[in-house]
Amino acid sequence: MKSLQRLGHVRAPRATELGELRRERAQDVRSKERERLAGFLRRSAIAVGFATLVASAAWAWLERRAVVDGLVRAELQSEFAPALARVVAVRVKPGARVARGDELLRLEALSGAEERRQLELAVARAELELAVLAAGGRLDGVDALGEDERRAEAARRAVRTRDEWGAVRAELAALDGERAALALGEEAAARRRAAELDATERDIGLRAHALDVARAAAVDAARDRERYSGLRAQGLASERDHDFARGRERDAALARDAAEATLAVARAKADAALAAAELEGERACRTLEALDARRRATAARLAALEREQRAWDERERARAAFALDGADPRELGRLERELARNRLDSALARLAEFDAEHGTRIVRALADGVVDRVEVTAGSIVDEGDELVAVYDPSSLWIQGFADGDAVGRLRVGQAATIVRERNTTTSAAVLVSIGAAWVECPPELASAARTTAELRVPLRLECPPGDLRPFERVRVTLPLGPASTAP
Repeated sequence: MKSLQRLGHVRAPRATELGELRRERAQDVRSKERERLAGFLRRSAIAVGFATLVASAAWAWLERRAVVDGLVRAELQSEFAPALARVVAVRVKPGARVARGDELLRLEALSGAEERRQLELAVARAELELAVLAAGGRLDGVDALGEDERRAEAARRAVRTRDEWGAVRAELAALDGERAALALGEEAAARRRAAELDATERDIGLRAHALDVARAAAVDAARDRERYSGLRAQGLASERDHDFARGRERDAALARDAAEATLAVARAKADAALAAAELEGERACRTLEALDARRRATAARLAALEREQRAWDERERARAAFALDGADPRELGRLERELARNRLDSALARLAEFDAEHGTRIVRALADGVVDRVEVTAGSIVDEGDELVAVYDPSSLWIQGFADGDAVGRLRVGQAATIVRERNTTTSAAVLVSIGAAWVECPPELASAARTTAELRVPLRLECPPGDLRPFERVRVTLPLGPASTAP
């Protein structure tokens, strides 16, 4: 009995210890589960915080940049057809580089084609007569005329010669008057261009002076900021004063960048004005050269007519002497050949005069550049005023961007930009040089296809270094955004 009681006394403590052990294990399991849950919550919070930080950074980065559409612009030099003509040959292709004076096209005038054929027949007839006389032959009907018929023929010839001489002299006078008027007009235009270039140079000088002032102000503002930084570190200046100094430095730097961009725009405009002046002067010189060529051809025709008349008079006097006293027939034959030779010279002079005014024209490049487009092909017919070919100067390329109103107020003149070409995604650097002061209609090439109404945006001008950009090429422009300000 005592042994049983002793056994029960022993078992009772073991059961109690087992219960306590179970309770401890349950508590351990619950604590581990709580720890796992807490770890999961901590990791989730960290992941959410990191994702929020990344999203905030990405949004902040996107808010600090604007991507706008743009078109490549250039100063094109177009050549137009002077009259109704046929394109005989095309010497260039789009993208080809040309130098000043290079042949671009060759045209053949279509007006007066029948008149030219008649002149060619007159030249052929004069050559045949000269060949017959040089071979010792005689012209049919030359010696068969009677005295009265010779006198009537001489009278008719005198009338024709007088009328032709009068027409040629009147044409010479008209050409002289036209050339004098063109020369006076070109002299006035040259004076006007010189005055415009002088004004542009003065404007560049003023802008250069403004840039020097802005640079000096930026240097002073940077020194003040450094001074306030030192004073703040020593406890002699407040944080507010230091922030004001930083703001002045930032404003001075923006003003300096804007002055640099404005000066760059002024110089680009001056270069463009100088190129345009040279181009206008070259066109005037070409026009004067064409008039001089026509006048030389007309003067040569008049001289040929005078030589032909003198040869006619000498031949008639020799015929009269041969009829009276039987002069040497060889001298008469020589005079006949001389007259035929002068007739040929007159016919050639008339043909040359016609070609100088209506003949084949060679279209040449007025300046160095790159061919943008060729609007005609060999054999095509062009009317007066039709565009033939366009050439541009690669150094005159610039970007015209169109920004939304939300981004315009945060752009600053002088800031850097990045250009991305849509054709091959290559990038290049650019500088924002001007922001438009008014809203304009976006070009159809850049308007959104989903919109049916015209889009209004603010135009931007960006200068870029010469490269392989092409006029009217579409690009994407990335611009950093600054603090918001009042939009135009």
